[in-house]
Amino acid sequence: MDFGHRAYPTEDPLAACLRVTSAGHAGTRGDDTCFGMSRRNEEVVAMTRQARHALPGFVPSAVPARKTGGTVRSGKTGGAAELAGTVGLVAYLAVLVAVASGVYIAWRLGSHGGGGGGAVAGSALLVAAVVRLVLPGRLAGLLASRCRLTDVLTLTVFGTCLLAVGLVLPR
Repeated sequence: MDFGHRAYPTEDPLAACLRVTSAGHAGTRGDDTCFGMSRRNEEVVAMTRQARHALPGFVPSAVPARKTGGTVRSGKTGGAAELAGTVGLVAYLAVLVAVASGVYIAWRLGSHGGGGGGAVAGSALLVAAVVRLVLPGRLAGLLASRCRLTDVLTLTVFGTCLLAVGLVLPR
């Protein structure tokens, strides 16, 4: 595997296409400096990988799987996995519908009632921040895009700003 997704045991198919395209561009420009550097990088990565596999006692299947936030990678579907997906989806859809309602209210009423829409959307984002804070990563679903602190801070800042603007604008 060169550059690309680790699911490909030999090489990412996109890498081969990019290599051909890059070589074509280098030939067109008459300067293959960057193309040569990228090929050298691929060689270094391949040599590093070979050296790592040559280590005594290295068994690729013994490398533990990487933990991911809320994504089931085992391929098994069971009651707990389905419940986690359902809880996360319901929370996300509720926030999405509330924010969309706020945007619709602000758009429909315009400058005469946009404050109400901003307040609804801001409140929805603040509720999303609380939900993200309370739910563990495996249950947060699509509300979990980064680490918990980053998600909560982002939702809180945007929600507070929208709520403040919604309260200041006329209703």
